[in-house]
Amino acid sequence: MPRPVTVKLSHPVSSVRVQGGEPEGPSPAELAAEMQRVHAEAERQLAEARAELGQARQALEAAAADVARLRDEVLAEAEDQLLDLAVDIARKVLSQEISAGRHEVEPIVKEALSRVPSGGEVVVYLSPDDLERCPAAGDGGTPGVRFAADPGLRPGACRVETQQGVIESSPEGQLREISEALKAPQ
Repeated sequence: MPRPVTVKLSHPVSSVRVQGGEPEGPSPAELAAEMQRVHAEAERQLAEARAELGQARQALEAAAADVARLRDEVLAEAEDQLLDLAVDIARKVLSQEISAGRHEVEPIVKEALSRVPSGGEVVVYLSPDDLERCPAAGDGGTPGVRFAADPGLRPGACRVETQQGVIESSPEGQLREISEALKAPQ
């Protein structure tokens, strides 16, 4: 460690000059300039990051909208497929029940007659087997309604002829109506 030096001067000091070179490190002006450059670079990088985040946000929002649209399409398609499957199952069950003769004819006839406007003669056609099983056909209790066999009709089907037109009722037609009603937009 250097020893301190004491100097006695006879006159007051008017100026001092240090020899040995410039002080180490940047000057205050250089430090201020460097700080401004660093600050400007940080601001530029922050602006870029904000722009990239904005683009990323837009991309994520667009992707979320695409996913929501795709989900809705998949659900709608799955819903239609499930409805079709349910109708196919009902069709097979009804077909088996009708083939086995485990269906009631009276409700089929009543449903078809409920569509007929009142007045005038009505002829109800059934398959020969259904005609034999229909209590209303044998009792003649419905005035203005006559029953007849039609070998071209399948069991479970019914055709009603009036002066105004023809009404056909079949399990297949009823299943089609149910399917269309379930798939109709609400």
